[in-house]
Amino acid sequence: MHIETTKKLKQIYDRFSESTKPIHRAYLESIHALVKFAEMRDPCTKGHSFNVARYSVLLSENMGLAKSYIEIIKLAAILHDVGKIGIKENVLVKNGPLTKKEYAEVKKHPGFGVRIIKPLRFFNDVIPMMKHHHENYDGTGYPDGLKGEDIPLGARILAIADVYDALVSTRSYRKAFSEKVVLEMMKKEGGKKFDPELLKIFIDSISPKARERRGSGSNKNRQKQQSISR
Repeated sequence: MHIETTKKLKQIYDRFSESTKPIHRAYLESIHALVKFAEMRDPCTKGHSFNVARYSVLLSENMGLAKSYIEIIKLAAILHDVGKIGIKENVLVKNGPLTKKEYAEVKKHPGFGVRIIKPLRFFNDVIPMMKHHHENYDGTGYPDGLKGEDIPLGARILAIADVYDALVSTRSYRKAFSEKVVLEMMKKEGGKKFDPELLKIFIDSISPKARERRGSGSNKNRQKQQSISR
């Protein structure tokens, strides 16, 4: 990775090491510093990591996963692309198709992410999810060509949330697709790129009816809190 990048990361690690109180605040600041630094290099991806976290949490909750595990997935989602810090900027923001060589470089970002996060021991649980979020369910992904349930559950969740947000967002090389088009594209990848069971849950989770139920639930909760506080 670049010398400038290494220096920046060292500054982040040093600041974290010196901040033992309060530990939770330093912990969150470390995450935000890493993500913001990564997103600064590609303005089109601003907010992407936090969107992926939101969709990952939504899917995880609808799967009925434990809250503690969902928190780990959320952190992995926020940090999933931090390894792009190590990718050349002209490749990240290229306005057009990547060459084979450029794509090979982009594929290194999960490994760079692991190298960046590994020194921060409290992130150990998120590393397998970060490393394998580009594995495909049929074994054609990277970096290790894992297949099916050999891919960590959190990574399979991230893969769905990551692609969904990427496709509904504008990038330097294309405009955003509509949600309807994106969901049709993703359905075709069930059992290939995505875990088909998780994909079905995700699609059901973001359907208009599901959104309406969540909105209704939020309104009821607000009304309940207002009644209690009066």
